This record gives sequence, structure tokens and C-alpha cells, in this order.
Amino acid sequence: MSDFLTAFFALHHGLPRQGVGSDATTRRLLELAGPLPARPRALDLGCGPGRSALLLAAEAGARVTAVDLHQPFLTELAAAANRRGLTDSIHPVRASMADLPFRDGSFDVIWCEGAVYHIGFDTALRTWKRLLAPGGVLVVTECEWATDNPSGEARAFWAQVPLRDTAHNRAAAREAGYTVEAVFPLPDSDWFDEYYTPLSARLDQADPRDPAMAEAVAASRREIELRRRHGSEYQYTGYVLRREEDDRLRQRLAVPGSDLAASYPPHWLIDNAMGPNPLWLTETLAAAMTLTPGMRVLDLGCGKAITSIFLAREYGVQVWAADLWIDPTPNWERVRAASAADRVVPVKAEAHALPFAEGYFDAIVCVDAYEYFGTDERYLAYLSRFVRPGGQIGVSVPATVTEWDGDVPAHLRDYRDREFHTWHTPQWWRRHWAKTGQVEVERADLLPEAATHWRRWEEAVLAAGGDASEDVVRLLRADAGRTFSFARLIARRTG
Repeated sequence: MSDFLTAFFALHHGLPRQGVGSDATTRRLLELAGPLPARPRALDLGCGPGRSALLLAAEAGARVTAVDLHQPFLTELAAAANRRGLTDSIHPVRASMADLPFRDGSFDVIWCEGAVYHIGFDTALRTWKRLLAPGGVLVVTECEWATDNPSGEARAFWAQVPLRDTAHNRAAAREAGYTVEAVFPLPDSDWFDEYYTPLSARLDQADPRDPAMAEAVAASRREIELRRRHGSEYQYTGYVLRREEDDRLRQRLAVPGSDLAASYPPHWLIDNAMGPNPLWLTETLAAAMTLTPGMRVLDLGCGKAITSIFLAREYGVQVWAADLWIDPTPNWERVRAASAADRVVPVKAEAHALPFAEGYFDAIVCVDAYEYFGTDERYLAYLSRFVRPGGQIGVSVPATVTEWDGDVPAHLRDYRDREFHTWHTPQWWRRHWAKTGQVEVERADLLPEAATHWRRWEEAVLAAGGDASEDVVRLLRADAGRTFSFARLIARRTG
């Protein structure tokens, strides 16, 4: 290592950050990356002393492989991980980001804040892509022009690391086979609060008698002064990128009009769904309810909590994710990885023994689970006690287009072992709820084209190698929407 680099690293050791950024920006990029798998496998490249790696491990529950060439930074990271009780979650590796010793498909998220310039944006995107697992996400921050006409002084400074603008970097990402999920310009405070301001204080304390240190100090002062004089001309921008093939799967799963549900990572959705497209069902339900930020919402029969995560992220509500079959611990890991730990509380609960105070919730939702316990005429009277007077109960259930007496229709007799006896028309459910006298039924209808969307979901999941049944696909194809659909039921507690 040259004397200049030795001096440069000496100036940066022990600073809050070694480059532009902030914990707030890391959290924002993590949120924009969308829900990650529980305990995601993360690769933090150019990690330095590990500010991002520590946050990913602590807040997203990630298992982080932290890569840097500078061993003192990795030693500093290992000590910090030990102090925070994260030793088992962070694995420092001394390696070049241009020659990574990992197998293809090893990581759910690749992270690189402020370091991609070492090998170049295009090279990084091209060579790191192989490391992403199906559904994986690449998050990088890159310095780029914020104006079409930068000053000569700014151009001269950045000549050794040529900058492009956002449009050109977007195009480069698409050329490398990615879809651009999100673009986030870093705020100006990310340059100064934890980087340039403490670095300036360090420069004032440096020994100017050391020629290499004097050179490093002068270079750092020029960089800081340039930012003060021409900061509006360039910026750091965060990019959230996914492989094009993941976007094609997303399009197969998407339901027209359900834009929020369609924005979620398709592999995450498939891996965690316990029934047909739960986010589509949740979005159509929420669209007909009144959900406002801060409301307390019970998600009853939440499964793997992805509907709870969706409600919290999209509507700003506080969600109690209650399920009997799925343990709260893996649900909590999913919640953390989805940046929703402050808004979702996983709970193990049986639908007939709910551990909540009466009137505690502003709303109750139940997606593709109510049919398991809600046909009991006494159940709604019990459940409605837990929502405040005037609060809503919203349910999405498999439904029939018409009621039938006796045997199932002829074209469905090969599937008679299925739970058809719990599926009813919206009119049946309206009468079933109304006669309790506890609620006013506001809506009981069939979701448009629900049978088609259900079949397309099963076909896409099956093609992607997910947990779908060829038997269900044959059933839905045979029925062709004549019998089966999904119903949306919404009522308001009256007393």
C-alpha cells in the first residue's frame, strides 16, 4: 500500500462513516428493496468498518458476509459485531469485489454503499448478477451528475472517476439485465453530518510534517470544499435493482388494478403464500375498507404474516399478526426482514380463544382463513367483540357463484374431497352475518374475474417450482369460473 493510501486510511479510521450516507438512508434503501426472505443472506461489498452490515444484521435479521480489502476495517467490524452481540450474524471476508469467491445464487441481497466506483458501475452490475438468488435484490449507491452543465472545476475533480447522470445509469442497469425497482437521491445531509464534518475535525488534528499525510489532508480538503462550492452539481443516488427474469414472473402473478400487490417481489410472495395470491386479496379488501395510519388492526389467520406486512407497509396501520399454525418466531424474522418491525406484532392465537381486550382493534381483517371457523353461526358474535363499535371487519374467502343442494356439480365430482362445504355465495354470507344483529353488512360481493386470477396464480406458481398443486389447476380449469370465485365481505360493528 502506498504512503498516501496509508495516510488516507488513517484519516478515516474511527470516523462515524467512511463515505457519504447515513443510517436513515440505509433504512430507506432497505425499505425500497421490498420484503426480504426471513434471515436473508446478505453480501455487503466494500463494507469498510461495517456501518451498513451492522444495521442489516441488527434490523433486518440478515446473515451478512462483509467484504473489504482493508483488513483493519474488517477487524474493526468484527469487534463492533462482538460488542453488539452480532458475531453469529456477520462474517468478515478479506477479498476484492472484482474477484469474489462465492457460488452463484448465494445471496438474497447484495449491498454496496459508496464503493461501487472501485470497479465501475457497469462492471459491478455485470459480474455480481450471478451471485443473486432467484428473487434477489442488488442495492448500490453511485455518485452521478445532477446537472446537464457541471462546472469545469467539478468536471476536473471527477475526471478520474467519470460520472454519468441518472438516466444513463438507469439505461446501464437495463442493459445489464436488471429492472430498476427504485431510485433514491441521497440528501445533502448525508455528505456532511457523519462524514465531511467529522472528517474536517480529523484533518485539523493531522500531522502536516508527514508528506503523505499532508497530501491526503490536502486532497480531502479539496473534496470538501468542492462540495461546498458545487454540491448542487452532483449527488449520490441509491439504486434498487432486480433481475429481468424476476420481473417477468412478477408480471405473470400481477392482477390488473392491484398495483400495490404487484410491486412486491414475486419469489418472496410465492415462498410465503399459503393460498392464492394473498396480497391481491388483501388489496381488494383494503380498498373497500377505511384503513388510516396508526389504526390497530387484527390480521386473523395471517399465515406467514405477509398480509400483515403488506397492510403495515402500504396503509401505515399497526398490525397484530395472529395465527395458530405458524409460530410467531419465523413470522417475526419475516417482519424484521421486511422493515416492518415497528408496525407488526406476531402472535400465536386460536380463532376461538383470542388473547385481546374487547374493543381493542379499529379493524379486523381475515384473508383466506375465515372459512375454517366462520361458518359457525356463533363465531361472528364472538369475533365482533374485539373490534370497537363502528369498527370494520373485512373478510376474503373462497366462494361459490351459486349455492347448490345435495351433491356437487358433475364436473367437480372427481374433487369431492375438497372443502366445498365451507364455500358459499356472498348472499349466503350476508344473511349469515346479518342475523347475528352485531354488525351492519356493508358489502358482500364476488371479486371480478377471481376464478381466472386464481387459476393464473396456481399456474404461475407451479411453473416457478413453488408450492402449488396440479390437482388444483385441473380443478380450476375444469370449472372455468362456473362455480368458484372469491367473495369479499365487509361489515361494521353496530353495538
